[in-house]
Amino acid sequence: MADERKQQDELDQVEQPGNEQDQFPEKEASGIADLIEEETVDVNEAMEKFDKEAGAMRKLSGMVGKAVTALAIAMSVFHMYTAFFGTLLSMRQRSLHIIFAFVIGFMLYPMSKKSKAKHGNRIPYYDYLLALVAVIVFGYLFVNFQAIAIRGGTMETQDYVLGFMAILVVLEITRRVV
Repeated sequence: MADERKQQDELDQVEQPGNEQDQFPEKEASGIADLIEEETVDVNEAMEKFDKEAGAMRKLSGMVGKAVTALAIAMSVFHMYTAFFGTLLSMRQRSLHIIFAFVIGFMLYPMSKKSKAKHGNRIPYYDYLLALVAVIVFGYLFVNFQAIAIRGGTMETQDYVLGFMAILVVLEITRRVV
């Protein structure tokens, strides 16, 4: 009988509204949210510490960040459109792909760790200049690919200059990303 009384008292305590879990459900929920938030911070720190690529990239914000995001979305839409409808010749699609990728690459990857330390997440003028060079060089290819093909290997001075600039831009973006 004493055991039955003891069990009944324990049940009464659990069912009473004075139970701490019933009184403070938001405390328990906020504790879980705090744990989740702490884990997120730890994951981000670990990514920056161990993943060279994640730590090397700029974290853009403001108008520049929105512009780079819009450019990346435009690149995705362009590829989806041409994949479904196939409206561009391959040389034009390739040159446009390189323009998108290089401009995004120059905006997101700093020239060096010293450059990132000096400028922070701001993009220095020379990265804008390199992005412009990529647009000019591969834009030339986009616009004049038929004339280049018709010449059949006969090169003009501007072809040599732009070809040399293209090699330098490709080497620079590769050095930054890898």
